[in-house]
Order: sequence, then C-alpha cells, then structure tokens
Amino acid sequence: MNMAIRLVTSLVGSLFFCGTLLAQVSDPFGGAPGSDPFGGGAEAAKPTVRTTKVTGKTTEGLTAEQSIRKKLSLVGEGAFVDKPLREAVAELSQAYDVPILVDVRSLEEIGLSATEPVNLSLTGVSLRSFLTLMLRDLELTYMIKNEILIVTTIEAAEMDLIARVYPIPDSIIGNAEQLVEAIHGAVVPDTWDLLGGPSTITVVGQVLVVSSIEAVHEQVVDLIQQIDAVTIAQNPNHPNLE
Repeated sequence: MNMAIRLVTSLVGSLFFCGTLLAQVSDPFGGAPGSDPFGGGAEAAKPTVRTTKVTGKTTEGLTAEQSIRKKLSLVGEGAFVDKPLREAVAELSQAYDVPILVDVRSLEEIGLSATEPVNLSLTGVSLRSFLTLMLRDLELTYMIKNEILIVTTIEAAEMDLIARVYPIPDSIIGNAEQLVEAIHGAVVPDTWDLLGGPSTITVVGQVLVVSSIEAVHEQVVDLIQQIDAVTIAQNPNHPNLE
C-alpha cells in the first residue's frame, strides 16, 4: 500500500517537475525570438476552434455550474497565434457553449491586460487541458463562480477558495494521512498551508475536505483516482474491496 502511494507520488512529482521546466522554455520549437512557433504564415494566423462532442456528456438536468464542469471535459482542437486573450476566450466560449469572462481588473493589478497574446495549437484535448495550458504561460488560472467560468489571476482565485469533500476510496481507507502526504507532494506543493500557501486538506472520518482553487481540485481528483487504481491493481484481494 505505502509503496503504491510512493510510486504514484514519485511519478506525478516527476511529471510536475518536467512541466515546470517546459514552462520556462520561451520557444520549445527552437525558433528565433518573435518568430511564429507554429511555423505558419498569414494563413496560420487565422485561429480555429472546433469541438468533438463526447458521448455521455449531456448536461440535461444539471445546474449551470455542473454543466460548465461537464463541458470542460469536451474534446476539441484549437489554434491561436498571437491571438489577444479576450478574443481567444470568446472563440472558446462560442465553440464549447460555455460562458467565459476575463477578469480584467485582476489582470491589471499584476500588469497584464485582456489583449495579452496567446499562442497555442492543440488537437484532441479537453477544454480543461486547453485552458490550463493556454493560461499557464501568462501565470493565470480559471474558476467557476456565479454560473460563469472566469479567467483570472492565481492571486484572485486564492482569495476565493473552493471547499469540496472527497470520499477516500475503499482501497486507501486506513492510509488517509499518507494520501494527504502524496497530495501535498505531487499537486502544486507551494499552494498548501504546509509551505505557507492558502490551500488546506483535512481528514474528517472517511473523507477529505479540500479547500483550494479550481485547477488544484482537478489535480487532486486525478491523483486520488490514480492512487486508487494502482492500489487495486496491486492488491486485488484487499479486504476493503470485498
């Protein structure tokens, strides 16, 4: 059990470290400063955003915010070359039928504007992943509030943390503290209160109470699912699974 958690923590931690290194590279395609990283000319400068609806992703009967979270899983493609952030967001909003707003005031507080250029070209990814990667280079994030997906600064999002409850999977019950340690080490380590950040995790019985920003919550869910899957695979006869 402990080995499974350590293995997943090490794996996700390595991926996080690699992602950080990649984010520091100004042009991963090796082009000269100011060149088009996607190798296109005037024609490539025309962005396209298309979605491929995933079966089983109906939003009927859901609240507005639940509907937005469902649509974040829709898969599509997009290409932006020096596209102003406001216009890129508008295209994504229309393509995925999700209300998206740029928090201009918060951006201005850190010296950015809604016209910051966006450069990203991806196919076959979810809206969630596309948004995360698009906003990463600007050190921005997003949150869902008042039935709208809001593009904002990390600082602004951290002033409006979201508290959610996650049941501890049966395969991990009895190892809650180790699960918390794995999350602290693998999911944006400097966001947690242990290192002076605003986010917290509390074990209450057989659930985790997590208070953090939207993007961190998504990573927490992914990690819990990974650890659960690895633990079940390595311990199929675990007494809690009978």
